[in-house]
Amino acid sequence: MTRFPDTKVVFGGDGEVEKNKSLAAELGIADRCEFHGWVAGAEREELFERAAVYCLPSKNEGLPMSVLEAMARGIPTVATPVGGIPQVINDGVNGVLIPVDNYQALAVALNHLLESSELRKEMGTLARKKILSSFDINLLLSEILGIYCNAVSGN
Repeated sequence: MTRFPDTKVVFGGDGEVEKNKSLAAELGIADRCEFHGWVAGAEREELFERAAVYCLPSKNEGLPMSVLEAMARGIPTVATPVGGIPQVINDGVNGVLIPVDNYQALAVALNHLLESSELRKEMGTLARKKILSSFDINLLLSEILGIYCNAVSGN
């Protein structure tokens, strides 16, 4: 983090918050970290507004709404290829996929994105396009209507 002296790492979620606060203090980086616990509503919106990169290095997920929300806002995302995440993140194109528990790969991915505002903008733009093309409400309604029409007509 010394390469990016103005960077704050913001943690959201209801995991081991106190343990991680203690670790940040032990490592001497507590002043560079924010721990918010579970985040919702206006606080979530404010944190997304401040974010340069979104990171979700999970060991297990379905298709996390937070990844979809970050991508929809044009925030480049670093995540692990678990659950449905690889269906929305095309590694190196609209986000970055890192192996589970590979902290070195996580550090490299974050450094790479933090070094280049151009790369963040490009990946963020492609991330937003992916969400708009795959999760647009009109597209989804059309698909659901097609399924019902086929069911009613016996196809």
